[in-house]
Amino acid sequence: MLSNNFKKPYIVYIILIINTLLFSLTELFGGSTNSSVLVNFGALYKMDLLEGQYWRLFTAMFLHAGFFHFALNSLSIFIMGSLAESILGHKKFLFIYLFSGITASLLSLTFLPVYAVAIGASGAIFGTLASLGVYFFLYRKQLGNFGKQNFNAVLILALINLAFGLMGSGVDNWGHIGGLAGGVISALLVIPKYIRR
Repeated sequence: MLSNNFKKPYIVYIILIINTLLFSLTELFGGSTNSSVLVNFGALYKMDLLEGQYWRLFTAMFLHAGFFHFALNSLSIFIMGSLAESILGHKKFLFIYLFSGITASLLSLTFLPVYAVAIGASGAIFGTLASLGVYFFLYRKQLGNFGKQNFNAVLILALINLAFGLMGSGVDNWGHIGGLAGGVISALLVIPKYIRR
């Protein structure tokens, strides 16, 4: 059984509202695929980071380029985030989501070209996926086949998404890897104790 009582994924709803608001504003003020507009709204841009605008490590995870990017990530946040929030609880899910998004930004900042612009919730989503993997792996014995099947599903989903990222162009794969690493680290820090009911 899951360790937390699940009511509504409030944090997921809040994240989706913020993403929708910012996507609408970027469309209104010049287009969400316009790099200059995205930078003005807080995209990850190395030159600005070097000048001390460290808040971009946080804001970049709430921006998206184009409707497809926005819609796909929103769907992923709703599905993966709702499950993670139900298992981990509101505060712990929020911590993992933000921590993973920031570690994704840090790795992007380290390896992306100087003038590249990086945005998106993908790193935080990969971190959420990783946190679910950690949970199902740690409690695979207590959860039995349910835990093993879910761990395998999470692992396969992560590998498929990484593979698609490596095959595609314009994809921030370093952000995905950073998000995965952040999800594992943060989950190990705050994973709730399994309670059998």
